[in-house]
Amino acid sequence: MSRVESLQLKNRSVIKQVVMSLALVLAVGLAYGNSLQCSWQYDDFSNILENDHVKLTSLSWQQLKRAIHDQHLNSRPTRPLARLSFAFNYYLDGFRVQGYHLVNIIIHLATAFTLWALVSGTIARSSALSGKRGDSLIIGWLAALLWATHPVQVTAVTYIVQRMASMAAFFYLAAMFFFLKGRTAATGKSRKLNYLACCLCSLAAFGCKENAFMLPVALLLFEMIFFPAAGKSGKKRLLIWFFMVVVFGAMAAWLMVDPASVTGPWENRPFTLGQRLLTQPRVLWQYLGLLALPAKTRLCLLHDVEISSGLFSPPTTMPAIIALVVVLVLLVTLCRKMPLLSFGGLFFLLNHLIEGSVFNLEMFYEHRNYLPSTWLFVPLASFLVSSFKYFEYKKWLRWSIAGCCALWLAGQIHTTWMYNRVFRSELSLWMDVVSKSPRMSLAHNNLGKVLWNAGLHEKAHQHFIEALRLDRYNDLRQKGLVYYNLGLYELEITKNYYKAAILFQNALKLASGLKQAWYQQGQAWLLLNDPEKAEAVLRRALEFWPDDCGLRSRLMLALAKQPSKRFRAMVMAGEQARACPDDPVPIACLADLQASYGHFQAALAAWQCLEKLPGQKRYAMIGQLEIYARLKETERMKQVAKKILEDLRPEELETWLDELLESSGALPHVPDRDLVLKELESAHELKNYLNSSGRWLFSNAKYIATSLLW
Repeated sequence: MSRVESLQLKNRSVIKQVVMSLALVLAVGLAYGNSLQCSWQYDDFSNILENDHVKLTSLSWQQLKRAIHDQHLNSRPTRPLARLSFAFNYYLDGFRVQGYHLVNIIIHLATAFTLWALVSGTIARSSALSGKRGDSLIIGWLAALLWATHPVQVTAVTYIVQRMASMAAFFYLAAMFFFLKGRTAATGKSRKLNYLACCLCSLAAFGCKENAFMLPVALLLFEMIFFPAAGKSGKKRLLIWFFMVVVFGAMAAWLMVDPASVTGPWENRPFTLGQRLLTQPRVLWQYLGLLALPAKTRLCLLHDVEISSGLFSPPTTMPAIIALVVVLVLLVTLCRKMPLLSFGGLFFLLNHLIEGSVFNLEMFYEHRNYLPSTWLFVPLASFLVSSFKYFEYKKWLRWSIAGCCALWLAGQIHTTWMYNRVFRSELSLWMDVVSKSPRMSLAHNNLGKVLWNAGLHEKAHQHFIEALRLDRYNDLRQKGLVYYNLGLYELEITKNYYKAAILFQNALKLASGLKQAWYQQGQAWLLLNDPEKAEAVLRRALEFWPDDCGLRSRLMLALAKQPSKRFRAMVMAGEQARACPDDPVPIACLADLQASYGHFQAALAAWQCLEKLPGQKRYAMIGQLEIYARLKETERMKQVAKKILEDLRPEELETWLDELLESSGALPHVPDRDLVLKELESAHELKNYLNSSGRWLFSNAKYIATSLLW
């Protein structure tokens, strides 16, 4: 072959790769373009929106260190690299959801291209796949295309917080790619550089999600199937390498995984360790069913899985275990004859091992298939390419195969696009989950919460009641959330404060870490005019969250309602007003306590300070009005009354006062209703008199002027 022909062939190859790359980008763009309009969902709130550590405002070491932790700074950092990516998102664009979705799509595309490079490179370099080397590029591309557009990946791409899974998969596959390049490098320098890159990518994968700790075992499996050792020296090298991989993986796990975060107390689960192990084989077959037939009606954020309580309960438990063992034996047996199929199946099972075995996790999540499913599409792609080549002289069959592939791909893209639409709002997501998993208590509770936030309190209450009736949870702490939401209904809608306090108490028995339940239980006891019980509850809560402004303000209020502790409450109110200047409760409490001790000027200063806070103007002016009335400063009292009457008429103010006094037990200052209304009515009459006099003078000005001239 001449130099010109070689150059032309190279140019054609480059153009081919560019076209294939553009096709992959276009397919992913079509599948996930509408995800940019999807909203925050479920765990996004606790991990991102409500996590103050994500709010990166500078690139200082202190803030970066803070960003890699979850809400507890003293704990060992878990998934630090993924958390850092959320912090950088916030640093660049705040909480604008489109930016987070865009990053997720870019990571997904990068993972698809890495899979393409890894598969193509493996086929081109492996002695076990020498017969497929000419098709390495197209097999890798087709596998990446089928994987990247599959609807089961939606919960790892569109569901923002599961960037943890997609980032881990990207670095995992990148580590395998650099291992492959190092394994087949021509020079020692290139080999060292690629192995170094492999180690760095491995650490990055470990820093994104714990399931990446199967990487050392996956690399060993990769070596054994695609590069089988020959002779004693080869086997010895393999054993040494295996020992190094195990040591490296164990050290990384010890450094980066908090055992308590995955083991946890089993009493919070509705299943035991044994039941989980019995159920997971059935779950694996359900995962494979979703990958084989990804209909939108079968895809859901939460799946209701029946727990296996014995080998024949349900009856599919034993067949699932037997079938899994048979498949495992077949995959091991076929590792020489069909290496792609063998590795794809073993890779799938291996990477489900952490989340599908002894660890205290939920039973079923679709995003867990993101990494394990990558190599499953390789034997399928290889079969399609081989079939297309086999029927070289039967063009109608070749075009039939190509047409079926195109239709399947179009169907995948359409299903992915439709599944993305489910995530466009919280309401659409939880309505979808309730329709597909109607027996799950968590689904009803979360739909009820969305309806509650939309102001549909009665409909929300129906779903809370249904959640309690079903009593089916992945985690018993979720039942605490149901009790909490029912308590809110009693507290805010029916005004049954005692029942609300009991419901909050039930919530805390199941979920003691639910801070809002502590707060609202304290509030309920205050509304029942029982500040001693409120104090006891809030002091216990402050053992968990000693610096929380809301809890400290409620405790201060409980102390202020007890005559013997009012001075301590006043000291605490001053501390709180300085520590939390945007919190109106300590300022109002300070004003009330200062006035009770006869420090009227200090009380006025506090009310004037409160007046500047959003939504507090009317309440603060009523406090000032009462003080001026007590001091008998008539002119100033009239000025304040005039300001109040600019917003409301006396009858409207009376209604507002009555509503306010319904919750007098939880008010830092309880207005004197009769005094306030009396002074405002006087001011209103004076205002009307002046207004009517002014109108009469204005209308008769011409006649008055004429009379004066005469």
